[in-house]
Amino acid sequence: ARRVFILAVITVPVNLTIMGLVRSKRLQMASILLTVLIWLIITAETIQAGGVSAPIFIGYIFLIILGGVLSRGSRSTLYLTLLCIGSGTLIAFAENNGMLPEVLSYPPYARLAIYSLFFLLAMILQNITAGSLKNLLANARSSEKKYRSLLENITITTYINSTDSHAYTEYVSPQVVKLVGYPRDAFLKDREFWKKIIHPEDRSLISGWFTRIL
Repeated sequence: ARRVFILAVITVPVNLTIMGLVRSKRLQMASILLTVLIWLIITAETIQAGGVSAPIFIGYIFLIILGGVLSRGSRSTLYLTLLCIGSGTLIAFAENNGMLPEVLSYPPYARLAIYSLFFLLAMILQNITAGSLKNLLANARSSEKKYRSLLENITITTYINSTDSHAYTEYVSPQVVKLVGYPRDAFLKDREFWKKIIHPEDRSLISGWFTRIL
């Protein structure tokens, strides 16, 4: 009962603070605070349960997944992973040297309940990640369609070539047929087609121009 009371005293104010940060759109700070809170709970409960053999220890895996979803960069996830590994190592050292309370014995169903909770949370995070990825892909496709629509409806010819010495054709707008008399597909099927239609006397000039640019 004392452990539950202490956890409640810590978690309730912190959760209220996190909710306030979310409402004020300070999401990064809320994410950091949530990650720290979960790390403290897992670490404290693992120590109280007697060490790394406690079922709650698997929560570090969930925490790393959560950090990957909430963080904005791989470096933050790396730091969190190292923190979890370091915490687990220290707890294992303390357990091995008899510095922790006696290991609690969990009935099979109690272990199953704890593991199932983390499995459920991991599934929820996976769905959140998948949903975010789908939204990003949808936005990317929408942006690509708008960009193509713009390029293919203006009166000038636009093209994109590779930045290496070959200058392969990556994209060319349909208006190219009005400019040079050759269809767009000719440039896309043969990525060096544009070189073949240059007047022989101009090829060395164009080649030198590309060399200076690259």
